[in-house]
Amino acid sequence: MNASSQVLRLIGVSLCLCATFFHLRVGAVEFGSDVLPIFSEKCFQCHGPDEKERKGDLRLDTSAGATKDLGGYAAVVPGNPNQSTLIQRIHHSDPDEIMPPPGIRTFLGSAGEKDPQ
Repeated sequence: MNASSQVLRLIGVSLCLCATFFHLRVGAVEFGSDVLPIFSEKCFQCHGPDEKERKGDLRLDTSAGATKDLGGYAAVVPGNPNQSTLIQRIHHSDPDEIMPPPGIRTFLGSAGEKDPQ
């Protein structure tokens, strides 16, 4: 193996290690710091810690509540948003199924996007 092949191999290994580290640091979602603030602002009115106000037996103020098996499905399936009922309900077209419900004033825009109203 010549010197240029060794350098290319070293660069390739370095890139793989950097990509792995980047994915682990940037790709990791933490419930408490990344998810809970969104749920707190957008979902706690109906799915928060207040047992008397909680709807649908769904508690989103804890990781255990958000990922709880609700009879073959869960609101949040970590690492698999397509299986997360919460994502399906946010994008649902049926007004009886969509979350938040039409009567609840909540804007689910992108980060930094302003509420149009």
